[in-house]
Amino acid sequence: MNLRSWSLLAAACALGARAPQTPPSDAQSAPSPSAYSGSVRDARARLRELAESAQHEQAAAFAESVLAAPTWSVAAEREQAEFWFAVGVARGAAQAYPQAADAAHAARGLSGSSELGLSSGYNAGAFRLVHAERLRQDIPQIRERLKLPPLAPSAQGIPQPGGAPQGPVGQETASDPIAVARGAYLAARADLIERWRAGPDADTCANLELIVRRLRELDELERQNEEQQNESSERENKDQKKDPQQQDKQDPSQQQDQQQNEEQKDEQDPKEQQDKPEDSEQDAKDEQKQNEESKPESEQDKQEQQGEQQPPKDGADPAQEQEQRVLTPEEVQRLLQQLDKIEDQAAQVQAALRRAKRVPVKKDW
Repeated sequence: MNLRSWSLLAAACALGARAPQTPPSDAQSAPSPSAYSGSVRDARARLRELAESAQHEQAAAFAESVLAAPTWSVAAEREQAEFWFAVGVARGAAQAYPQAADAAHAARGLSGSSELGLSSGYNAGAFRLVHAERLRQDIPQIRERLKLPPLAPSAQGIPQPGGAPQGPVGQETASDPIAVARGAYLAARADLIERWRAGPDADTCANLELIVRRLRELDELERQNEEQQNESSERENKDQKKDPQQQDKQDPSQQQDQQQNEEQKDEQDPKEQQDKPEDSEQDAKDEQKQNEESKPESEQDKQEQQGEQQPPKDGADPAQEQEQRVLTPEEVQRLLQQLDKIEDQAAQVQAALRRAKRVPVKKDW
């Protein structure tokens, strides 16, 4: 992903006079001890020298002093836009990508739809995309795929080198690196889509395609995590069913109550055993009575079944034993109508035959 860098500032087109806009929060920071008193154009050149020599801390302090200088508020919009563009490039070189994107947004707002404005919009999306790629490497599955060492548990919520913190410790965003990376990719996509609408660009298109692939990858990782969680929960449920001791674990107080109940039952058992012989004799008598009462009924049932299964005697007609079917008045009326139709058809046939047998008589007149 390419970035629009220092060489673009020399060819920046002139901007029309517009009212100065309020810069981001960096312009409202407290002035440094050595306040800058030169021109904004000279400050841009000095900032470039510090960034190219990798003096990132000095470059950041110098940029703050320029933004807080009295000459900043009276500088032309073109010079302010160019300086904000340079601040974004310097912060990007220091790997402070979220802050670099903010500076690029400031340059985009001051430069409008000019070449500098389009490049600033592209840089804002590119900086956010680089930041999202760094957050992607915090995902355990991605680190394993890239053969990177695992992160320490205490690393969550700590700011990345030059980046924003993933979130306060204890929040859901800090414990879900996939959600953090997705938010960064979506922010980068919004900036790049805005740049694409201003005019198609090959680099912008390539970066948008990369974001689409990354978002699909994150969706797949989330799906795999959900499947693993479901499998682990199912295994835990099966283990609990197999190990009844875990389910039957009780508090010491409950165990004492259970022991007392068992002791009371043991004391009552001898008395119950003494009463059992009388109860057993009474139960035996009741069973004998029930058996005697049920015998006649069972014999009668057997005789009835044998009578039903006996074949009919010789000479008996089973059809005669069945009741004759009686037609309903509607069925009788329907049969009479059919008979009338048959008679009408027979009369028509006979009349046709008679007409065919007639011999024509010769006329004698």
